[in-house]
Amino acid sequence: MADAGPASGAPVAKVAGLNLHPIKLHFAHISKVAFEAKEIPESLSEGERAKAIPGYLRFGVKSNLGEGQATIVSTVLCLFQDDQESESAEVRGGKDYYTLEVAVTAGFLFDPQEISKEEVQEWCHKGSIFVVLPFIRSVVANLTRESGFPLFLLPLLEVPTFRPPPATKEPPAQEG
Repeated sequence: MADAGPASGAPVAKVAGLNLHPIKLHFAHISKVAFEAKEIPESLSEGERAKAIPGYLRFGVKSNLGEGQATIVSTVLCLFQDDQESESAEVRGGKDYYTLEVAVTAGFLFDPQEISKEEVQEWCHKGSIFVVLPFIRSVVANLTRESGFPLFLLPLLEVPTFRPPPATKEPPAQEG
């Protein structure tokens, strides 16, 4: 007997005490891995060196919405340096750094009668990273460790709904 659930597109039973999200993960797979060594010449000033490095960590999401389904591609680009200086970098007069780009394509199912396409589109760009990031984190950690580099762990992202909004102070009433 086939297991009914998000992967099959069948409705999911309610779980006592929990509200299930109307968007269900259907599949996730690694769609891109790019590992590249780069060099920054030592002759560059501190400001020029900062501009030459593409950034420590970047996240990106692209989505494609269909009837009852959404496909997203979440990409993480991370930058790190090897703790040990390489002989080739010393000979060239530079310092090596590495970029690792990992993309995960994920498919989601939703019932258009439960949630609007606009809400799904917004969720794809704001919420899907929290579903996909554990897949990407695993790939990044395994690739860096297995490649002989120090373990590189992607940071945890704060889920906005877990923290109450900050208290706002009302301005004092003006007498008029």
